[in-house]
Amino acid sequence: MAVRLNVVMNQTPPANASAQRLGEEIVGEMIGRPGIDMVLVSAASLDDPQTTDYLTVESLSGDFVYLDWKTPAASIEMLARCHIQGRRAPHANDQNASFDAESTVAPSTRRIYVFDLNGHSSGGTVCRAVMDLLSLRQIRTFSLGMQQPGAATRVPAARSSVMPAAKIEPMSIVADTAGSTTAGPPNGGRVSSRALTETEIDRLVDQLNADELD
Repeated sequence: MAVRLNVVMNQTPPANASAQRLGEEIVGEMIGRPGIDMVLVSAASLDDPQTTDYLTVESLSGDFVYLDWKTPAASIEMLARCHIQGRRAPHANDQNASFDAESTVAPSTRRIYVFDLNGHSSGGTVCRAVMDLLSLRQIRTFSLGMQQPGAATRVPAARSSVMPAAKIEPMSIVADTAGSTTAGPPNGGRVSSRALTETEIDRLVDQLNADELD
């Protein structure tokens, strides 16, 4: 699942031209950014739990960025007074946050990254700082899949080095026209394709025995 970051901005800037321009630039830069969900509220309306602004901020899940023209300490005090739960978290633009040790903070504690817009001159710098926060939150660790201990290892079978035995074809015993018997092909290199019957084989064996006696 893609990591997203909520950005809550006080849409009521101080009554001066530079603050008005900065607020418009920030909204123009932030709207439509991948991974950013922007919420515009009136800081004064957060005092009333019945207002839409209060219910919207209170319903946000997870950490969020808060943009205002107050010091980070004043912004956190205002949110706490409005019963918006969270802890001021340190970041590049608020290194003095008293978020002392990560190990002492309960995992369910929501982090609030507070920006004092008085310290910024353009909407682009604010947008880049927020996108850097989003990038840090998107870092994930992963483990390499290793073979489980004791798992059977499949070893390929060794190829046999023994040559296959040559196929020996049986030799046919045939009789020539003179009545003598020979082993192998007759004269002319031709081999009879007719299979000998059992009677003919017995007769040839008897004839061979008689020739040996003579």
